[in-house]
Amino acid sequence: MDKIYSTLCNCWKGSEQMQPPVSRELEAHPDSTGDSVGDTKLLRTASVTEECGANFNALVEIQNQQILCGDSNGRMFSVDYMKDEVLKKWDGHSKSITKACVEADVDGPPSNMFTASRDLSIKMWKISGGFSCTQEFKGHHDLVVTAVAAHPKNRNVICSGSRDNTVALWDVSTGSVTNSVKIARNLVTDLCWKDDILAQTSEDKSLRLWDPRSLEVTHTFIKKQQILTSCDVSSSIVATSSSGFNGSGCEISLWDHRNTTLPYHEFKVTLRR
Repeated sequence: MDKIYSTLCNCWKGSEQMQPPVSRELEAHPDSTGDSVGDTKLLRTASVTEECGANFNALVEIQNQQILCGDSNGRMFSVDYMKDEVLKKWDGHSKSITKACVEADVDGPPSNMFTASRDLSIKMWKISGGFSCTQEFKGHHDLVVTAVAAHPKNRNVICSGSRDNTVALWDVSTGSVTNSVKIARNLVTDLCWKDDILAQTSEDKSLRLWDPRSLEVTHTFIKKQQILTSCDVSSSIVATSSSGFNGSGCEISLWDHRNTTLPYHEFKVTLRR
């Protein structure tokens, strides 16, 4: 895809209970401000393509109005999206960056962020002082690392997922794997961790809920017709996106993780080039 299809940062203004993530386009369009779906509204877009020249694959809000973008060349960009200004750019990985996340905001603002890459590694970056790499997690996944999520309360734990069908828990301080589970055909596309809910999407078109303590799947929702590409979790719902083809099947779906017997809701998303 030419533009990033989803973010896990707060880009929409909507109801508190049903607040889905949004597909934020990094290439600004003249008519993009004020785009809306239902009772949600896109507040702002940021244009940083002139600084990049490659496709953006990862995006995460770091603090205040600052976001971190990762591109298909392994480069990273710190951006002030209100001023539409690139604050810093640097080479983060040897191959494409696939996902990014920040650690939990317990005991103060997050100090570190994490990036996953096609170079089979995850890196930890210290946010203050210029984004220096302080830890590298590698040697476990056999294929591209497609997802990374931070424990919502414990800054010493992260979770990763890969196209090698595995989901793994890591000890941040040692950089070692503490638990790992492999499920056939579970090509992981995204992970999101909130409280005791670890949500995971896959190329097998499934949304899975995991118990992060035992790393066991507690529920698998009915499959969609399209590959699920990303997910986000609130106190009551999981929001997922699907890529589709030629404008068909590009959807955001809402799933009730408290009552898994209820049907989901969805709405269409049109990606503009």
